[in-house]
Amino acid sequence: MRKKGLIIFLIIINLFFIMYIYFFEERYIIKFETTDKNQSAIEYNNWNSIVLDLKKSVVSIECSKKTLSDNETIEIKSIGTGVAIYSIGDKIYIVTNYHVIKGMDDIYIYDNNEQLVKVKKIIENKKDDIAILEISKKQNMNLKIGLLGNSDEVLLGENVGVLGNLLGNGLALSVGVISGWSDANFEKGYFIQTDAAIYEGCSGGALFNSAGEVIGIVKGKISDADNVSMGIVIPINDIISFVIQSLD
Repeated sequence: MRKKGLIIFLIIINLFFIMYIYFFEERYIIKFETTDKNQSAIEYNNWNSIVLDLKKSVVSIECSKKTLSDNETIEIKSIGTGVAIYSIGDKIYIVTNYHVIKGMDDIYIYDNNEQLVKVKKIIENKKDDIAILEISKKQNMNLKIGLLGNSDEVLLGENVGVLGNLLGNGLALSVGVISGWSDANFEKGYFIQTDAAIYEGCSGGALFNSAGEVIGIVKGKISDADNVSMGIVIPINDIISFVIQSLD
């Protein structure tokens, strides 16, 4: 009799527990809130909305020049990325790397709407690997000046993304964190390091934080003997300073 009563009691307890879980299951759901740009839990949809907006300011670059080789005319091409960061009157200025456009005769950009526009280079800085391109607003009405952050406030471990012209096939996203700062193998200044993937064509691309602010311009990557690569980025504050001085 006691055994039967115990079994009935356990069944009632189990039913009560099941009903509790069913009606109050939300209490068992662990929720994460992203309260600031340095929070580690960043939802995919947040990156998606940031990229959709940033793509209005980032362009794919294709360059070419013709040269003679063995009495034949050959075409040499270069690919890269650029970011619209400044505007004066009718002019829009796009920053990229010097090595992307070095020695090239024709430079074209593709915007987010796949509109092809020929641009002209106005300033080249070989030492710091920076170049400034110029177009008029009449040439491209869709290009938007990017939201710029403060690279002096970049934090170690901060979540970041890179938007670049992946292998010349258009803009693509890679994500990672700020992994450090380096001046190794460079003549001057410091560079931001990131473990976000850097591919061919991403030079001149945007390094941005989870607030959608551009905090640097991709220079390239370095690799060691074990094929461990690290992205190298020129801080946006250095870019801004150079652009203002050059356009004054």
